[in-house]
Amino acid sequence: MVKDLKPYDSQFLDGLNIGDLVSWKTFGERDKQYGFITKIYIDRLETYERQFARAIVRGIDGHEHSYMLSELNLESSNKKDIPFE
Repeated sequence: MVKDLKPYDSQFLDGLNIGDLVSWKTFGERDKQYGFITKIYIDRLETYERQFARAIVRGIDGHEHSYMLSELNLESSNKKDIPFE
């Protein structure tokens, strides 16, 4: 049953924390972008009846965006154990 599945990307929950410096690439761009994780949460998409582990990241431009955890690369760890919401 779909409802019994772990959230997609949940394997990354132990490796990323609030305050971590992460990078990602936007499709079609060469350069990495950088930012800090401000929130980690589980999102449920009704269309797929599946949950996804996601993070809100504040980029160096000050804007916040939501990313799936698998899109992010850890650059530097905050090393604090702040639980996700």
